[in-house]
Amino acid sequence: MTQPLVSVCIPAYNGAAFIGQTLESVIAQSYENVEILVGNNCSTDATGEIIDRFCARDPRVVHVRHEKNLGYVGNLNTLFAMAKGEYVAFYHADDVYQPTLVQKEVEILDANPEVGAVFCKAKNFCDDLEQARRCKQRFLKPGGAMKQGDGYLWGGMDAFLPIFLREGNFIVCPSFMTRRGALERAGLWSDAYVGPEDLNLWLRYLKNGVPLAVITDYLIYYRKHTASGTATLRAISPGFQRDNHFRLLDDFLGENPTAAPAHHLRAYRKRKAKIMLKVAGAYREMGDTANYREYVDRSLKACRLPFLTKRGLVQRFPQLAFRLGLP
Repeated sequence: MTQPLVSVCIPAYNGAAFIGQTLESVIAQSYENVEILVGNNCSTDATGEIIDRFCARDPRVVHVRHEKNLGYVGNLNTLFAMAKGEYVAFYHADDVYQPTLVQKEVEILDANPEVGAVFCKAKNFCDDLEQARRCKQRFLKPGGAMKQGDGYLWGGMDAFLPIFLREGNFIVCPSFMTRRGALERAGLWSDAYVGPEDLNLWLRYLKNGVPLAVITDYLIYYRKHTASGTATLRAISPGFQRDNHFRLLDDFLGENPTAAPAHHLRAYRKRKAKIMLKVAGAYREMGDTANYREYVDRSLKACRLPFLTKRGLVQRFPQLAFRLGLP
């Protein structure tokens, strides 16, 4: 049986510190029928030279040099337009991939024509892979709308949306492999919500009736470091990504009012209230009194329950409230 071509798309910008380790892990995949498109977004460090060295070693690696910085989403969509594969994966330039990841993702898509995209679980690490820790996701288990396959879980809107509301976006974005047609029908990547671009895409898959699958093995080492886009955004503006995360979900629920039952909506409001308090705490530590008060107020409004007072917040989230200095 002929192996389908897989296009692995890797957006990169000033990733010289880590991209070599990433590319080593990608060219070492047990599934060999791949093209590896590395989108160099006008890096000013040695990223380009490192990519060139891998191109010389392995003809499957293609150095895509952008003439101008296209931004994260522009880079992704440009790589997708160049991809020739039946299946397209989007991996990151600072993570490390287990050698069986591509193989297992292809097997699931081959065996389940209704599934539009597949992901896996991750281990978090900073520099030492030996110190990597599993992202424990006890809430991700079979039952109800979440179906169980051989080594993976899968489902549609009724399986994934409740988890997104209760727990947030638990899906590991840089393990994403999709059918080409599923991504095209979803409208490609979008920067309408900066920060949760990935969750925005997952929701559009689900809205289109396209199931998702998550491999239960830990097949990616997800690097946590202070230079990552997420860490940089949160350091500059603790509320920015969280605001867009909740704005995305609020808009989705507004457009799809029957998508989630009442008890999931209550859990969602409670999570929002708690996270708004955490953001308030971050602003308090920065000495930003105006934003501190703003996010305490947002936490109160998110609750929409009988305890719409500071006393109510103290009773519901006592440890957080104590750290924030609420009376």
